[in-house]
Amino acid sequence: MIQGRHIRLRTVRQADLDSLYELSSDQSDPGEFMPVGLQSEVAFKQAFNDTGFWQDHCGKLIIEDLQGNIVGEAGLFRSTHYLDGREIYYRIFSGYRGNGYAREALALLTEHFFQSTSFNRLQAVTIEGNSVSEHMLKKWLSVRRHPASGSIFQRPVGEPEFVFKTAHRTLLAKICVQQA
Repeated sequence: MIQGRHIRLRTVRQADLDSLYELSSDQSDPGEFMPVGLQSEVAFKQAFNDTGFWQDHCGKLIIEDLQGNIVGEAGLFRSTHYLDGREIYYRIFSGYRGNGYAREALALLTEHFFQSTSFNRLQAVTIEGNSVSEHMLKKWLSVRRHPASGSIFQRPVGEPEFVFKTAHRTLLAKICVQQA
């Protein structure tokens, strides 16, 4: 478990599966920009049985508030096989948005990632027009890119690379552009 000021990040438990499946598959909840898709309950539970949704610094973590409510999910996945790093994602469920949970989850997972792995690249992607995520990710990127910060994210192999992508528009010098 990764403890923050207002949330905890933790792996998914067997007891979470029914409620997490309902929250994750609610097609009315993801908002305008979250990719939607359907996964059968059988496939969802099989993926949990296979890996617990977490393996090799990839997978899904639950974001819960201090009262133990599941308020969202965050995770990491391989974006490409040829890059040494991961892509980070987050989703806050309706009813819990606007409380800073995504920002705190992003900070906690980023810190955990660089403390617990030898990877030196973490990236995030959002769709152009998603101004809330774009603003939050710009802030996340600029805070962590400050070279004089003496940040705990510094690695012997060189400075960690934080990459923020958005479709159709370059935001900062080290940002890559991805077509939507």
